[in-house]
Amino acid sequence: MNYFSESQGLSETLFDCQIDFSIMHELSFIAFGALLAAILIWAYHFLIGSRTKGNDEFIRDYDFTRKVSATKSASDIKLLPKFKQILETQCEYYNKLPNSAQKIYFEKRVQIFIDIKEFIPRGTLSQITDEMRVLIAASAIQITFGYPQVFFAHFRKILVYPDEYKSTITNHVHQGEVNIQGFIVLSWKKFKEGYANSKDARNLGLHEMAHALRLENGIKNKEFGFIDPTVLKSFQQIAFSEIQKINQGKSYFFRSYAGTNEHEFFAVVVENFFEIPNELKNGHPELYTIMCKLLRQDPLGILQFIPKK
Repeated sequence: MNYFSESQGLSETLFDCQIDFSIMHELSFIAFGALLAAILIWAYHFLIGSRTKGNDEFIRDYDFTRKVSATKSASDIKLLPKFKQILETQCEYYNKLPNSAQKIYFEKRVQIFIDIKEFIPRGTLSQITDEMRVLIAASAIQITFGYPQVFFAHFRKILVYPDEYKSTITNHVHQGEVNIQGFIVLSWKKFKEGYANSKDARNLGLHEMAHALRLENGIKNKEFGFIDPTVLKSFQQIAFSEIQKINQGKSYFFRSYAGTNEHEFFAVVVENFFEIPNELKNGHPELYTIMCKLLRQDPLGILQFIPKK
């Protein structure tokens, strides 16, 4: 799986504002005070207010492709009935949610994800089906279920191939990849195989969405820095130790591919976390606890949110 490290120093310039301080000398004391107060109020709402929104406001600000109104309320967004039927018949995670409130919350987020992304058929694939849209969106919402504000803003396009494909980036055959230019690429055949067997700890959708999650966390946009840095550091410490054991042939819980680097280790752990949580908790209890905090959900605790502290 091709992955671009979040340590490449990427950023998005949100605004560039210069103040001509010579003008201030011409302002009266009262006028300058009013201007300063206005700036402080704006800064508070921009820098602080956006960080303190509750779960009920997760719709706001998601007008990435102008398909969803920025003023649309949560109650206005409902999953299309034909999409809901696909979730009910094919999404195990959705069906295991313990109450109707969480299911409605999941449905709304799936619909938003579908609305704000562009799904593009590639290779010999002639069209994107409703099944593709819904299940790919569901995999993204599954991994971000504990983060109401996260919709992978940087990744606007989902490219879907019918099967394995030759990457235009690496010139190698891939099943999926996350491209720093804003693409998530998936083999539909391998994606489906990942959900056909929910107990083998191999799931292409979750694997690639795990890469997108880590990368999104490091890109300076409206979703920047949502993972608790202390929790992330704890994960990295365990990852360093486990990768060494894997490469030395001293650890056999995770498949060898997890030993490639920290990012592939994370993606493989995510697969284990959702598909075989009991085994992961028994084999690596500290790692399991950290993953619950990192993803803010517990597959063994009826998928409840883990409060952010």
